Amino acid sequence: MSCTCRRCTIEAPSEPVAPAPDANQALICLLAHGACEFIATLLLLMAVMGGYAFLIAPWVAPGWQPFVLAGLLAGVLILIIQSPLGKLSGAHMNPAVSLAFWLERRLNTHEFLVYVLMQFGGALTACSLLALLLNDSFAAVGYGVLQAPPGLSLERLLVFEAGATGGLVALLFFTLSHHTLTRYTAVAVAAYLALMTVLLAPLTGASFNPARAYGAALAAHQLQGQWPYVLAPLLGAALSVFLSRFVVWLPRPRYHRLNHSHAHANYTWHVLQGWQRRWRGDAIV
Repeated sequence: MSCTCRRCTIEAPSEPVAPAPDANQALICLLAHGACEFIATLLLLMAVMGGYAFLIAPWVAPGWQPFVLAGLLAGVLILIIQSPLGKLSGAHMNPAVSLAFWLERRLNTHEFLVYVLMQFGGALTACSLLALLLNDSFAAVGYGVLQAPPGLSLERLLVFEAGATGGLVALLFFTLSHHTLTRYTAVAVAAYLALMTVLLAPLTGASFNPARAYGAALAAHQLQGQWPYVLAPLLGAALSVFLSRFVVWLPRPRYHRLNHSHAHANYTWHVLQGWQRRWRGDAIV
């Protein structure tokens, strides 16, 4: 039986329409996608925040740190989006991105809630593990908790974080608006976030991700002053969706995976069955 849950279904007109999914099968696919979001968010933050705390902050001159951090972020993003995790769940790794696709009706409400819950869970787990494993190195960078510099007003912080997130959503909508453009999504997202990191890391910390901001703050028990880092990306994503609906020349996404290369109708279910056969030692037909 083929899985036709929303995350497993390509919207290309040449694909035959699959039968309605079995309820248990759809639930298994949804949980698999949620697990992929958890692991992808965990790996992203472990690599980037851990790399910054253990390697960049102690060894790189302050003026060069945003550039090195941007390069690390870009490389890790491309690897995760192109990995099996990205092929299964779409590798959102950001509640603001998932909110945009939910508002655009590319995710249903159940998928959206599972994705956001798993993203926050992955972020909290990553920051907790970094505090445990790196200890002094992670403490030296404030456990990754975001703090705006004293000279930056609240209004500018909100505008910078919301604007950068809105730009990210607009870029995703553009690359996912046509099947021939989807192959460039990983590189485009990595390049954009690398540029925003260079420009905004000295000002706002360059989060653009409510899960990253709140996960670090919750793990460090330092929740004060974190609401702008949670609210601004969500507002930026919502504004970008609003503009795409009412400005006719702005693109709207046909797809909702950042990696759409293998998103045929039964891809997730096929992969899960393959893993099950390998686990049992059966021959793969």
